[in-house]
Formats: sequence, structure tokens, C-alpha cells
Amino acid sequence: MGQNDHGNNSPDADHTNIPQLPSQQLVGDSQPNYPSELIGSLKPMKAPPLQLQPSKNSWKSWLIGCSIAAGVVIFLCTLMSFALFRAVYDPVSREVDARTSIENFCQEMQRQDYALAYDHLSTAAKGRFGTVDQFVNQLATQDRSQGIVTSCVIDLDTLRAAAPHSDGKRMDVYIGVLRGNNSGNNTSDDPNWSDKSVMLTLVFENNAWKVDNAEPTLILF
Repeated sequence: MGQNDHGNNSPDADHTNIPQLPSQQLVGDSQPNYPSELIGSLKPMKAPPLQLQPSKNSWKSWLIGCSIAAGVVIFLCTLMSFALFRAVYDPVSREVDARTSIENFCQEMQRQDYALAYDHLSTAAKGRFGTVDQFVNQLATQDRSQGIVTSCVIDLDTLRAAAPHSDGKRMDVYIGVLRGNNSGNNTSDDPNWSDKSVMLTLVFENNAWKVDNAEPTLILF
């Protein structure tokens, strides 16, 4: 038997085709050199997918944000409703309140109850007339010369037109005033003092409409 035949039957004969890694000699911190065939056969490892758990704080922040947004929407809706309510209600309220004040003032003038009529004057008007006694005396003198007030009627068309355009502080309304004597014909000795149109200027003071002025003067007062 030849030497080669013995070699084929040796235990290492099956490993002759396996590439042998060359021995590496490490010097200092140098990295070992691996064959490119071995490196190419390596497969990259895939990292497991991350399971993101929702944070409790994020849910809490989301709920707080939604609550704030809902509160802002409710607040804005409330403001809009209030503004709409005032736009519709205020003119009606002004018309009713002003009409009540004028009617009371006119009734007191017709009854010659000038002390109560004085209470319906504005602060500025009271300052021009003086005390209540001075106001009463002036109207009594006017009644003797021109006749008493026998009719005092609101022009409702001017009231309805003035109320929506008023700023809530001032309003001009026309009334019809008739002065005369007590003879029954409701006419004064002076034909110029019959039925006159008078513009009353009202101002809003102390939650009520007050008579501030009357033009032309010396017809109503």
C-alpha cells in the first residue's frame, strides 16, 4: 500500500475541502482580519419591533385640551347669544320704558300736578329750572297766559323709529301738545297755541328715561 493510499484513509481526509482560517496574530489593539467569504455569509439581525405603550400622561393632556376647547366654544356661544338677545330685546325695552315715562309726564302735566312732573325731569333740566317750587310757579304762569295742557299724546311712529337707533343713553321723541282754556273748546285765547308738535329729548338716568328738554320751548314748558 502506497503512502498516498494511507493518506486517503486518515481521519483528517474528510476535512481537506473545508477552508482553514488562517491563524491571526493580534498586535496591540488591532482587529482580526476575517475572510471576505465568511463576512458575506453573515446576515444582519433584525431588531424586534418596538411596542409603544400610550402614556397615561398623554391621555390626561388630551382630555384637558378637549375640555379647554369645549369651554372656549361654550363661552363664545354664550357671548353671541347674549349679544343677539340684547340686539332684539334692547330696542323693545327702550320703547316700552320711554313710552311709560312720557305718558306719566304728560298725564301729570294735564292734571297740573307739576311737583310729580318735576320728578320726571333729568338732572340737567332740574338745574335749569331750579327748585321744584320754581318749576311749579313757572308752569302756573304759563298756564295763565297760554292755557293749560289739555292734550299730550306721543307720536308712536317717532318712538318706534327712535328706540332701535338710540344708544341707550339719549332719545328724541315727538309728542302732540294742545293748550287751551277751560271753556270747553280746548283752544287758547291766542290762536297760535293750539295743537303743536314738540320734540322731547329723553336721557337715561337712574334706570329710567327722564325728560331733558322740549323744543320748541314755551309750548309744553
